[in-house]
Amino acid sequence: MDYLIEHKQKPKSLLHEKYAFRYFKKLTRKRAPEVDEYHILNDDEVKTIQLIRRNTLFFAGLFGSLGIISLYLPYYLCPEIFWVFTVNIPGMAQIPIPIMFTIYGLILAILEIAALVVLNLRTVHQIAFVCGFPSREDPDYEKHIETLFEVSLEKPNKQILIFGIDPLAGLSKFNIILFTTFNLLKASLSNVLIKMVLARVFGRYMLRAYIDLIGIPVFAFWNMYAANRVIREAKVRIMAPNMIRHLSYTLHKKLHEDDHFKSTLYDVLQFIAVTKRNFHHNHFLLVESLIQVFEFELKKQAPLSREELIKKAESLNENAKQGLARLLIFGIMIDGKLSYREKIVLEELHREGLIHIDFKILKAWEKSFLEGRGMNELLEAKII
Repeated sequence: MDYLIEHKQKPKSLLHEKYAFRYFKKLTRKRAPEVDEYHILNDDEVKTIQLIRRNTLFFAGLFGSLGIISLYLPYYLCPEIFWVFTVNIPGMAQIPIPIMFTIYGLILAILEIAALVVLNLRTVHQIAFVCGFPSREDPDYEKHIETLFEVSLEKPNKQILIFGIDPLAGLSKFNIILFTTFNLLKASLSNVLIKMVLARVFGRYMLRAYIDLIGIPVFAFWNMYAANRVIREAKVRIMAPNMIRHLSYTLHKKLHEDDHFKSTLYDVLQFIAVTKRNFHHNHFLLVESLIQVFEFELKKQAPLSREELIKKAESLNENAKQGLARLLIFGIMIDGKLSYREKIVLEELHREGLIHIDFKILKAWEKSFLEGRGMNELLEAKII
């Protein structure tokens, strides 16, 4: 099929990406230990990853704290350095422009981002090394290295769009812009909001310096949150590829002659993507793997609603329903996140009889997956 193309290393258009990727490739030269096919972790490996996580969170929080201290401490101790340029506009008040403080803040921000990128690169490499991923013998070795690099830089993976599947289908442009803006500026917005509340509550009784320094725990928190997200993402990307391959071939072995099931696959994959509402590499791998083994055709149509999907599933035989339900749950869980909104969707499917697995069990499976214990329960459970 013409949309299944051989993976080639993506050119790094930005200078900092080129140097970061070169550094990451240097880290991966050390040969990782051999582990089992599904990268199931033993107790010692779990403890090692927990230690890596603690160290990473500590340094991420430290960088956030030092960034705020380095920004405001010189500003209040040596205010004469940060001269302000004043603009006079006729008929209006004078507008002060803190040029030196702005330039100094940008320099500190760049240094902090660079430090966090290096921290992420080292953390992702360390976790991958413990997991023995990727194997040098894996034909997709370079592809996996590229994927881990994307995790380190928190770059969204939108390859799933080549299959005509858009997780944001149905959302207005305004909602998409609002969601994206908040994700990019959530630390700054949180800091501004907290400052406004403190200024409102304490007014002139609280010194301006103390209000500015409240950003220390705020930015430390968001740095730690982002670092924890990178760690979580690295683990699910490492654990998922072989499980996706295993599920795809298991479904193919049982249902490759069932044309009704094959015709439903694309609808299920679209439904999963829209339910998740995010671009995720594991979803792309799942779609790619199923297209390769089942060779089904892509469709040009809007995603099915829950009611339409359930109605279509009712026309399948029991084996096909079992496979569809397993794929549905697997697809929703494969990014390592089960949100409240997804809980509502799964409970609705449970009431309609499409799946017969309690949400608490799904959360237990999610925890097992994130801890590196695999998804054997899901792959072997009776879903309906």
